[in-house]
Amino acid sequence: APQQGSFTYDVKITPPALVVRSSGSQPVRPKAGGTYTAFAVVARNDGQPMQAGATTCRGTIAGKSLRPTRSGRLAGGRATCVYRIPKTAKGKTIRVTITVTSGGLRAVRTVSARIV
Repeated sequence: APQQGSFTYDVKITPPALVVRSSGSQPVRPKAGGTYTAFAVVARNDGQPMQAGATTCRGTIAGKSLRPTRSGRLAGGRATCVYRIPKTAKGKTIRVTITVTSGGLRAVRTVSARIV
């Protein structure tokens, strides 16, 4: 910057947010009667470490609610939801919405797969 005079600068500050870096499921092709694990990897967009947070899981098969076999977990920025798929669900779609909250910030991701 020049040494003399007054100058105006525009400083743009992006507010902190949680962002989903990646997401997926295991297995990729879930089987009726088996288990299905959906996950989302989240981080802060400003590079700061993420504070302890909470994970909420909402699962459905063909629009009907499904309870997780293990409630949502958050460890190392990875949120995980585990479900048991009914044997009668073959050919239907399982859809899991993962919501992570941390330090007043929130990130949401939906993962789905066709059951074989």
